Amino acid sequence: MLLGWVGAERDGALLKYAQLLAQHGYPSVRSVQPTATAFSPFEAPRRRWTLALLAALEASGLWPRRRLVLYCFSNGGAFVVEQLLLLAEQDER
Repeated sequence: MLLGWVGAERDGALLKYAQLLAQHGYPSVRSVQPTATAFSPFEAPRRRWTLALLAALEASGLWPRRRLVLYCFSNGGAFVVEQLLLLAEQDER
């Protein structure tokens, strides 16, 4: 999973990393939080974004059946990891 930095909303921003991984046989999923979500003074928008990302991964059959590798870029990616860690403490899945 490529978790982009805030402002990496145009597809080409993470595309070069996805292409590099694909050259080595690794598929990827790209995610970029909107600025308002990433820098909200409240945790709820980041939590909703992370839950929606997990739901999309589950719907596509990528999670929890497969292990995921996270490539986090700057705050936008780190905030998703923060929420994943908090969720891991609260939810056995």
